[in-house]
Amino acid sequence: MNSSYKLWVTMFLATLLVISCSDKADNPTSPNYTTTEDDYADASEDAGSAVADPDEGFLSMFEANAENSMQPGESKGGNGFQVADTSYSHNGLLFTWDKTYYDADSNASEAYSSETTVRVFSGMSVVGTIVRPRRTAEIDQSGYVNITGVTPGDAVLSINGSIRRSVSSEFQAGWRGVRKEFSGTHTWTIVNLQLGRNRLLFPYPLGGEIRGTADFTRIQVTPGRTKTVTVSMEYTVSFDGSRYGRMRFLSGMEFWVDLASGECHKDDPDDE
Repeated sequence: MNSSYKLWVTMFLATLLVISCSDKADNPTSPNYTTTEDDYADASEDAGSAVADPDEGFLSMFEANAENSMQPGESKGGNGFQVADTSYSHNGLLFTWDKTYYDADSNASEAYSSETTVRVFSGMSVVGTIVRPRRTAEIDQSGYVNITGVTPGDAVLSINGSIRRSVSSEFQAGWRGVRKEFSGTHTWTIVNLQLGRNRLLFPYPLGGEIRGTADFTRIQVTPGRTKTVTVSMEYTVSFDGSRYGRMRFLSGMEFWVDLASGECHKDDPDDE
């Protein structure tokens, strides 16, 4: 083997090594990938919408003054109980509740009784497409909740349950031709979520947590480059009666969810 051929082979192998190392370093799905603040921001933004967005959020289904309130209540603006199984459409989404009522001895009934019902078990789902300026999202959410605090004299609902939410969305930034495609799944365990029966006096959860796992893929397209990220992370959203729920990731990264809008903030609004 002549010296020029050896030199060519050496240069070719070195080039392959550089390319291989570069691909690994730039590939967010590689074992060496470190979760970035953008990853946390995307996960928190989607989770915040799922929790508190006025149209698609879980808490909106309990609003006392909402047009299609699902709050247990004698009327949609009061403190009684929404007794029937309910299905309604709102802004491209179909909301469905399928309720079973239980007395103190765990006897089931298909009808609510103000005298005997002490617990409600409800399957629930949210399915459809929501369209907003620069964002379109397809949502498929289902699960169940157990609700206590439903007798006429109770002041606070206590909610426990499990929910799985899948979302596929596209976001168009207003600058530099940046476009994001986001698909993921949030799996929730709702733990002792406390809602005041009179939501007009107590508009935000008084206590409890939503413990979640987010698994998502984000594709970010900019002129001349496409970047794909696949990430899994755990978080907890905790409530204390204030307007902002604290979202804390397992890594320690924190965001604050505006429970009036579903928007997330990196800095604690109470410190501003």
